[in-house]
Amino acid sequence: MNLYRDILKTSFYLTIKNKFLWLFSFFVIFLGNSEYSLIFNQSDNGINFKTLCGVINFFSLKNLSNIPLTFKSNPLAFTRVILLAILLFFILITLLFLIIISQGALIKAIDLLSKKKKITISQAVNKSWEKFWQLIGINLIDKLVIFSFFILLSIALVYKFDSPLLLVLFILGFVIIISLAVTLSFVFKLAVIDLVAGDNNFVNSIINGFNLFKENWLSVIELDLILLIINLLVGLFFSLVALLLSTPFVILIFLGIVLKSVSFLMFSLILAGLFIFVIISFTALILTNFQYSCWVIFYQSLKKKNGIKSKILRLAKNYTYLANNK
Repeated sequence: MNLYRDILKTSFYLTIKNKFLWLFSFFVIFLGNSEYSLIFNQSDNGINFKTLCGVINFFSLKNLSNIPLTFKSNPLAFTRVILLAILLFFILITLLFLIIISQGALIKAIDLLSKKKKITISQAVNKSWEKFWQLIGINLIDKLVIFSFFILLSIALVYKFDSPLLLVLFILGFVIIISLAVTLSFVFKLAVIDLVAGDNNFVNSIINGFNLFKENWLSVIELDLILLIINLLVGLFFSLVALLLSTPFVILIFLGIVLKSVSFLMFSLILAGLFIFVIISFTALILTNFQYSCWVIFYQSLKKKNGIKSKILRLAKNYTYLANNK
């Protein structure tokens, strides 16, 4: 497979034909794209860093020491807060379980379906369960690495640069940190696929992910840039569709304001919110399914003897050939 369009066409076909994959994709959405989390979220990092400091301060020893006093002053309210916290904890654990299981099941299903093999939802879930703890391990390392880089950049951004030298050092450090974060994100992305589709163990998957990226880093970046452009275009398209289809909700909200009916206005706002949620969720799960399909098929191609040749290198080779034969 030498052309990215073959990967894109096959991935699109798998996404549209196998709609049961959408169920897995819905939960995998919550994992996000680590390689862009640092790049596209730097505008408010100072605010995020202050928020993080506030959270750390909230769980400081001083505040924790006040828990007995709070319990004595209002035991009923304190008990409700604790029960709510326990409930939220179990909800988060359940959501984490569904996300990790869905990720493994999605990769395994795409891997088999792309090879013209059949697989059911239960079979995909069972295969994912076999790799559950290893998937958690790789995803946890990935998120911790990205979070660590995020903290470093956040600290740097709230620092005042008084000299040009410090500013130059910051820019250089910024480029290095972003490059390392994106590189490691690609490595872990390939490692997760190798773990499930390649049926490898935890350590070998990370090693294979690193080796695949090292040997094919230009092709990996090319595919990722293609998917980024597709994401932007599809997101823009569905935004325009949502804008056009939201006209009736705007009219309903306007009527609620004119009629001064709070209940009607709230109903309209809730209805509009649900509509926006459905549009965003549908767009995100389709793109997630499509992206994972591309990466799995890309991984399969990298594992083949001939692999994938970089488009840039192919163009450069063709240009050199034409220049030499003039």
